[in-house]
Amino acid sequence: MAAGIAGSGDGKIAGIRDELGMTTNQFNPYRIRLIRKGIVDGTQRGILRFVLPLFKDFVQEQAMLEV
Repeated sequence: MAAGIAGSGDGKIAGIRDELGMTTNQFNPYRIRLIRKGIVDGTQRGILRFVLPLFKDFVQEQAMLEV
């Protein structure tokens, strides 16, 4: 999930869902959890952005290590 958010350039939820191959009902519980934990900001409708500084870079590095 975090890799999908990090990989999206604009943070649009529809694009992230498509990239991950998830439906809205599958995606929403994870989105809500990340918002409640303070990892992403969901205040702007249809957009998710990481709140933690440099977390996007960390997620992208970890995704590269797994490949």
